[in-house]
Amino acid sequence: MSNLASKIIGGSFWVSVFRVIQKAFGAVKQIILARLLFPEDFGLFGIASLMLLAFEVLTRTGFDDALIHIQEKIEGYLHTSYWIQVLRGALIGLIVYIGAPTIAVFFNEPRVVPIVQVLALTQVLKGFRSIGVVLFRKEMDFRNESIFLFTGVMTNFIVTVILAFLWQDVWALVWGNVAGEAVMLITSFYFHPYRPKISFNWQKAKGLFKYGVWLLGAGVVSYISLQADNIFVGKIIGTSALGVYQMAYFVANLPTTEIAKQIGKVVQSSYAELQHNTELLQKNYKKTFAAISIFLMPLIIWLILLNNELILIVLGEKWTEIIPILPIIAVGAFFRGLGASTASLFKAIGFTSNVFRVEALRAVTLLLGLFFCSLYEAGLIYVSLAYVLSTISLFIYYMLLYRRKFHGVASVIFSLWPALVSGLVLTVVTLILSAFFFEYNGILNVIVTVSLGFGVYITTLVVIEKITGRTILISLFKKLGVKIPLIT
Repeated sequence: MSNLASKIIGGSFWVSVFRVIQKAFGAVKQIILARLLFPEDFGLFGIASLMLLAFEVLTRTGFDDALIHIQEKIEGYLHTSYWIQVLRGALIGLIVYIGAPTIAVFFNEPRVVPIVQVLALTQVLKGFRSIGVVLFRKEMDFRNESIFLFTGVMTNFIVTVILAFLWQDVWALVWGNVAGEAVMLITSFYFHPYRPKISFNWQKAKGLFKYGVWLLGAGVVSYISLQADNIFVGKIIGTSALGVYQMAYFVANLPTTEIAKQIGKVVQSSYAELQHNTELLQKNYKKTFAAISIFLMPLIIWLILLNNELILIVLGEKWTEIIPILPIIAVGAFFRGLGASTASLFKAIGFTSNVFRVEALRAVTLLLGLFFCSLYEAGLIYVSLAYVLSTISLFIYYMLLYRRKFHGVASVIFSLWPALVSGLVLTVVTLILSAFFFEYNGILNVIVTVSLGFGVYITTLVVIEKITGRTILISLFKKLGVKIPLIT
């Protein structure tokens, strides 16, 4: 157990690197599609995705997290979990298909009906996916899990991009998603030896549902907290505005919450092993929390300071409406990323009711913000501010719940100071470099500014760690065999 912290940090790094490769395909796909399609196309797909996700969340079982939490042999749980998963997927697909016209009426967008009906197929395919792939996380086999997920990402990328060049409309997004789910269904049985049998145990099903009931509730309120703003924009402001808002959300959250999410997957399994060793559990949580802040800080700063150049260079002039809202959403992404690490902690130790409470508070905060937006007919900037307030409330409540359960929350928050100080130095350097380089606009100037700024950020962190005796970044460099002059 003594090397668990190092194992978590090293494992998190490599999982994140592998996932960055996967997400790079997603980012390239978005850039290509942004050049070929229009905000309205993304808005149509966004409306369909919102409704699909709604039905998925309303029937979420929480079995994945339950299987990770269970310390006894879980073979007897797998068949029961699988058949419930199959039934759930089929029901969602059927309900979504039938309910497509109602969705179109709600958003006053008749073009969305066939899109929703085709996307309903993805839920059926997902339902038949092997339950065995969940065990990758329990066994900390993140290599196979990453490769498995990559097959779907790669298929989605290839099919969507090819169809986008051929059709140049929203159907490229639709069939790309269907193809990705179909391939993941096939490869899930290739990568894991689990094979379903006609077997069902009601007692084990009750145990799984007992664990997952709070996660179901958390899923419902999480949907509200994550999607209420999208529904508001699509319903009140319009389909094209929804495309703009979701693109800004994608750009801000892809590099930030993706890192936090993948680190959370690694540490959740480790936290579950340590759930009876409170002292070691807290120690590893604090190190992970600090590591996440170190990863997130430079990404957020660049999204805020370089957003104008990044949007014009990467997405093009038809997406300039993103520029004023991207810095706001980026701040929210930072707090959401920090909250994700604490959510993994509570899930691992079985305190899923805390996850529900936090998501409920976040949902209420967002709904209140959107209510005031509706009163004053506010635009995307104020919707973005409502989103930020909801993520800040999420972070604060997680810290309060951590204090109630473990105490010592001050030391958790204090662990942010190396990232904050280094981020301040990075901000000053970025402003100076951008003032000098951006007199001549171009992608090379952005690359130079980011590269030099990153070097300064890492150097500042290493100096802080050498002075204070902290070992998060230094131990990571040593584990990876990276030679840094300041590290003896």
